[in-house]
Formats: sequence, C-alpha cells, structure tokens
Amino acid sequence: MLLYNIFIERKAEKYFNKLPKEIQKRVFSAILSFKHNSKPMGVRKIIGQNNYYRIRIGEYRLIYEIMEEKKEVRIFIIRHRKDAYKSF
Repeated sequence: MLLYNIFIERKAEKYFNKLPKEIQKRVFSAILSFKHNSKPMGVRKIIGQNNYYRIRIGEYRLIYEIMEEKKEVRIFIIRHRKDAYKSF
C-alpha cells in the first residue's frame, strides 16, 4: 500500500497554530488519516473544483487537494466554517 505525502501550506499552518489545543488535536488526527487514505469517511468533494475536497472537524473545515499521480495531499485551508469558503 502506497502512502500519501502530506503538504501543509504556510497560511494553513499559521491558522492551525492559533487554534485551541483541543481543536488542534482533532485537526492533526484528520491530517494523519490522509497518510493512508486521501478520502477518509466524511470527506466531500467541493463542487466546481477539480481535485478539491473538504472534511468537517466540528465547526472547522480542512480544505485540501489530492494529486493521485504523485500520491500527494496538499492542505491549503484550515478555517472556521464561516470563513472557509470565502476564497473560492
């Protein structure tokens, strides 16, 4: 079984570091789940975007891109749900 490489963009990392510790643990657990499965349970495709997906973590959203040919997951948004989709 091939593992996925996980990349977190700088903006997402900065926001992650500002989250409460309890939420950080939940988000980190979700990120680790991408290592073995790029589409774990609860993941939804973002309509109108080619390879973009989101996973719900309580009131927070983690938005990422899957590059199957490279076996990579690129996380570019970690935000509260009210702000997560503003960049689309």
